[in-house]
Amino acid sequence: MVTKQQVIKALRESHINFNALCEYEHSQVLDYLIQTFGNDQGLAADSGISKLVIFLKNQDYVLKIPYTQMFDEESYNSDLSYWEETNEGAEPQEENYYYGFCSACSDAVETSDSWDYCALECAFYEEAHKAGLEKYFAKEELYAVILDYPIYIQQKVTPLEMKSTSHSMQKISSTKKRCSELNVRCFNSTWITDFFEYYGEQEFLKLSNFLKEMNIYDLHGGNLGYLHGAPVLLDYSDFREW
Repeated sequence: MVTKQQVIKALRESHINFNALCEYEHSQVLDYLIQTFGNDQGLAADSGISKLVIFLKNQDYVLKIPYTQMFDEESYNSDLSYWEETNEGAEPQEENYYYGFCSACSDAVETSDSWDYCALECAFYEEAHKAGLEKYFAKEELYAVILDYPIYIQQKVTPLEMKSTSHSMQKISSTKKRCSELNVRCFNSTWITDFFEYYGEQEFLKLSNFLKEMNIYDLHGGNLGYLHGAPVLLDYSDFREW
């Protein structure tokens, strides 16, 4: 079973240029790890716009590597379906939405590196801890540094998209209606239904106000999940397109 210590040691001994990584080049990290440890170790990786996530079999954590650059792909289409349930109408409804390189800066918190979305996530977690809301976020922190490049560790979470739901359409509709009555953003009615049942509406109001205060809006199904059955946010660095 490969451990985080072994992964970091292997990456230190590699010739990977982390400063040149972006979403379409992240496979070289996974390929290198599989070449080093073998393809039977359950190693896997996933990539978002701003960071790479390395999964280790039978471990309760993941490793995150932020990107210093982002791809410039004019044909990139972003699924904004999760904005259809927003009440504030902050985002346009477009079938095709283009991303470019954007800074990991926030008016709500300060970070040392403007490109490091993982550092931004850690800063948001600290703010959540101060507000007594940290249990709603998968904990993330700096784990190692390789040639001045940061590697982070986060609690492993079961993504919403990998969890089946037993909620009826009537229950989901009831959640949407209740969010409207509470004047809170219904970014994902399935996950919020679970949150209501697990923590209650008043706690969701606290979380919703915090997310609004921190300007965290990128909360589609891939960024939401469950930790030991409890609803949590697993990717909450948001993404600044402006």
